[in-house]
Amino acid sequence: MKRKDISSSRIMVMEDGREFYPAKYRMDDFKKEHPTGRFSTEAIEFKANSMAVFKAYVYPDSDPDSRPLSEAYCMRWYDMNTVNFVETAETGAISRALANAGYNLCSYELNEGIDPLSRMIDLDGNPYLNVMWRLAWIRRDIPSIYIKKELLSLSNNTALVKVELFDNGKLLATAHASKTYCHNENGGEYFVDWAETAATGRAISQLGYDLPVDSSSIYDEPIISDAPKFVNTNPDLEQFMEAYDNTPQNLPAEKPEEKETFDFEQKSDVQVISFEINEGTDPNELSLDNAFHLKPNFGKYANQELRDIAEAGDLNWLLKMSTLMKETYPLLASGADMVYRYYK
Repeated sequence: MKRKDISSSRIMVMEDGREFYPAKYRMDDFKKEHPTGRFSTEAIEFKANSMAVFKAYVYPDSDPDSRPLSEAYCMRWYDMNTVNFVETAETGAISRALANAGYNLCSYELNEGIDPLSRMIDLDGNPYLNVMWRLAWIRRDIPSIYIKKELLSLSNNTALVKVELFDNGKLLATAHASKTYCHNENGGEYFVDWAETAATGRAISQLGYDLPVDSSSIYDEPIISDAPKFVNTNPDLEQFMEAYDNTPQNLPAEKPEEKETFDFEQKSDVQVISFEINEGTDPNELSLDNAFHLKPNFGKYANQELRDIAEAGDLNWLLKMSTLMKETYPLLASGADMVYRYYK
């Protein structure tokens, strides 16, 4: 299929100007070429009121012994404004797998004879080819390429993914990538998708597409293809996400004489957070009363008690803290979880 064969009405233009080809149209294109083709999905991780991770496979026909054309992961977060995060994760996984199989706008443009190198961009003085273009390029050159993905490790805020490239059973390349939650305009909160995309780009680069791995991987963007982001109309949640972008680094906490300030070292893309607690408090022994008085020291809630945040109505903020910081900042996560449950 070529780009010119696609009706412009099928292509969505996102708020940042990027073009997006919705999953339903990818499915339609796939079914036209593979009338008996099928999709298979499996739930990899599900946490109620937290997140869902799915893996999808795309098969060329109904033969149960057929090798899949492609596979992909997708994760989505729960928030209080939507209850369909499971369905969205599953659809996103199918959409990403179809993109890996060649049902994407980049592949359609290459089918018109466009030179992929013409899509190089400059990042900090270095030439860079978007992962989606690399993927479309290698699939054009090696139609039988099979990109196998494996989620090796998953925590509340970090994922490690392994990608292997095969051609007719022959291993061509292997690459890994690990990503940690960070909120940005490119979808870094979906760190499973992000890690998968980075590992895919690194593996393809090993075969000579784009730049050497150590040069290009730092720029691998979070999302190859994805369902459009859920548009949130809750101003409190929007302010919470904005706070992630505007968190002051290493901001000292006030230190009353009777209290001790605990500062945690910045890890990966997670913002530095410091807060005050009574000396000797253990996360596992934190009382609800003490949890009420914990004070984050960043964003719009700097130096405000968790109780005040809850009473302001921003339970989404507490829910995110209780999930994302459980392993990295257990005391803050424990307090946020207790206060969230109390006010829910």
